[in-house]
Amino acid sequence: MVVTEQLGMSLPREELVGKVRVIRIPSSEQRSVIVQLKVAFALATILIRLRQDVAFSVVRTFTLPALVVGLLKRLRLIKFPTLVTADTGGGDIIALEPVKSHEVV
Repeated sequence: MVVTEQLGMSLPREELVGKVRVIRIPSSEQRSVIVQLKVAFALATILIRLRQDVAFSVVRTFTLPALVVGLLKRLRLIKFPTLVTADTGGGDIIALEPVKSHEVV
């Protein structure tokens, strides 16, 4: 599972990329404390709700929401392996698509 912040609304809130579930949390470029709190709350809700169904999670976010993931891990509310990375614009999610047999990587 990949959980990421979504600045534009051109992509779906949730989709499958190959076998990877991608969930996008609406966000804002303003990155105010209010925006960060809303994203952090949505992120915590998603991770806790899906904790039984996830084998591994990649969380793409900035600042406060990343700290929330650490807190959830520390409190053992989520036990699956989790990688928190800086949100980079989506190119790495596209890279998760399966390679077709005729493509050279």
